[in-house]
Amino acid sequence: MIHLLPSCWRPCMGLDTGCVYRVVNRGEEGVVMLVISRVYKALSLVIIIVGLIALVMQKNDVRSYSVSATIIIVDLVLLCIITLVGHVRQGGIRSILHLVRSMRFRLTFWYAALLALILFIFSSVALATEKQNYVVALNDNLRTRLAQVASTYDAQKGLPSSLLLSSIGAVPGTLPGKEVVQGKSLANNEVVLLVTPQGQPVQKSEGVSGDNASQMAAMLKEDFAQWQDKQRSYPDAASRSQPLGPAGNSMQVYDLENTFSYSLTDGDYEFMQGVIVNQQGQAVALLAVGITSVGPFLVNDLSSILALAAPLCLLLSGVGGYWLAGRTLRPVQTITRTAQEISETDLHRRLNLKQRDELGELGGTFDGMLARLEAAFERQRQFTADASHELRTPLTIVDLEAGRALSHELTPQENRQIMTVIQQENRHMARLVNDLLMLARADSGQSKLKHETVDLSEVVVDTVERLAPQAQQSGMSIRMAPLPELTMRGDRIYLMQLLTNIVENALKYSAGVGTRVEIDLVR
Repeated sequence: MIHLLPSCWRPCMGLDTGCVYRVVNRGEEGVVMLVISRVYKALSLVIIIVGLIALVMQKNDVRSYSVSATIIIVDLVLLCIITLVGHVRQGGIRSILHLVRSMRFRLTFWYAALLALILFIFSSVALATEKQNYVVALNDNLRTRLAQVASTYDAQKGLPSSLLLSSIGAVPGTLPGKEVVQGKSLANNEVVLLVTPQGQPVQKSEGVSGDNASQMAAMLKEDFAQWQDKQRSYPDAASRSQPLGPAGNSMQVYDLENTFSYSLTDGDYEFMQGVIVNQQGQAVALLAVGITSVGPFLVNDLSSILALAAPLCLLLSGVGGYWLAGRTLRPVQTITRTAQEISETDLHRRLNLKQRDELGELGGTFDGMLARLEAAFERQRQFTADASHELRTPLTIVDLEAGRALSHELTPQENRQIMTVIQQENRHMARLVNDLLMLARADSGQSKLKHETVDLSEVVVDTVERLAPQAQQSGMSIRMAPLPELTMRGDRIYLMQLLTNIVENALKYSAGVGTRVEIDLVR
């Protein structure tokens, strides 16, 4: 929140009144835009929820379904655009590149791409299956209607005249193409054509014109000729077509095993063809029964529903997937933010993620790394403090002795004494540095000990010979008791260094108190 500065502060702050008001106005404009954006997002979610409820309630109404689905799709697209514009306003154009390169976007993109492929395959299979099922159901219905109409055939009169006239209305409560012959009449969506084997129309339904009857009669004649050739090609009667049922008295009707589509004045029809055969096996008449074709309308309706449902599912799943990806990757953002905020002064901070998944394992690994870094920095600080503490006294003595030598005229004996003190302190500092280095290596785990057989008596003898001059200078003597042969496994160098430190401390703190240091080995 940006507040107006008091007028007495403006000159000293170097701010112009108009500039301050412009800044405040821009801040208020940002707040207004933020409120509008949040209100629009809330309204969009309400519209989406209401639209989904409407889709469930209006699933049988294709038009209402299309309207509701279109509204939801447009609302989702606008919601995505508004969200993207908000990102651009906050972070600039680079925020779009950051969004595209983010793992959250890539997960959502690949999830949406895979879902789009699945929806495409599902839609294609659904359309193909629906079309196939319709064709099978239509052929079964036409075959049944062909047998029913052929059963009313009379060799002298042909089909009953009442069958050739459309009834006033379809039977209530039945589906198109599912009515049966009742009272020797046809349903409104059915037509019949009776043709001689020579291709001459004999009888037709009221809705079939003369030209249409002649054209369909020619098609029937051609299909009948192909059917006859096919029947003659079979070696025995068992392989030939079986009759659909009786036709009149002592006759049978056979399916020509071929359907065709034909457009009449009142719509498109699907026709099933048959031949009526007498007892002598001679063709008496050709018969065609047609039912109004509703397959294209069903397929188009299903295509429209899938064309709206697929993008809707894709958008909903994309938005939901983006939200879920954000929640899933939130621990990663926490790790990133913590890593950016942590410095060497607050390595005690931890993520403490409570998740028991891969991200929780990553957080635990990060906390372990922070613990190791904190221990390393603590060892470094301790080493620095120890070195400063131990080296302060020798450095002070060297500085004082050097200052005294430079500021006074001294005798050669006094200069020699000063140089002796400086040399002793220098040796002391060298030992301190070696000791601190050894401790630092031991703390960090870098010190590698050799495991070999070592004779401790030899280590004691070498140490005493090495420190004999120092003992003599201190007015002390080092005496060794009879040393037994004592072997062990260890590092000879570190054992000698350890014994050297012990003997040096004994010489240092026994000077002026005692006259000798005794060393003995006890098993």
